[in-house]
Amino acid sequence: MEIKTKLKKMLSPWYLVKCFVVSMGMVVVLAFLLVIAGKINKFINNPVQTYQITEISAKTLVTENRAIKQDTRKTLEVLKGTLMEPAIENIISAAEYYELPLELYLGISFAESSFKRFKGFNPWGIGANGPRSYNNWEHSVNGFSQLLKYYYFEEGLITPDQLWSKYQGGTNPDWKINVKKYYN
Repeated sequence: MEIKTKLKKMLSPWYLVKCFVVSMGMVVVLAFLLVIAGKINKFINNPVQTYQITEISAKTLVTENRAIKQDTRKTLEVLKGTLMEPAIENIISAAEYYELPLELYLGISFAESSFKRFKGFNPWGIGANGPRSYNNWEHSVNGFSQLLKYYYFEEGLITPDQLWSKYQGGTNPDWKINVKKYYN
């Protein structure tokens, strides 16, 4: 009698629906775990790339057939005698490595700090909640270069007008004018 009762209960529609719902829940959980495992595997096999720029001289650039145009190099002479003068070689190296225009380094640093009003090796005004501070020019230039390359240029934001709203917040129209003095 007990077996008949259990069998009858197991074959009842409500019991079958309950079993179906439970099994579907387990399938959803399993699918979710497989997706998470795939993402973890992808992250492990493709770690975030970081780049370290080392200072190289202009002579090295020329001998490696990566010569900088003379007029562009003259553009950087505006930094001579400023607090940014020690950054010149880092800017040249990073601009070439990240394939960014040298004039943009000048334009944004002029708009943000006039090449002189900055702290923590940050003439570009990087930092959403106040200026970020760097330990040296190499780290500063590298951080600025990665920011431009991956958060602006790869999104198609390359002109001062396009950069303005995202980089500066779109509140100061003089920012575009000042950037355009060096980069247009």
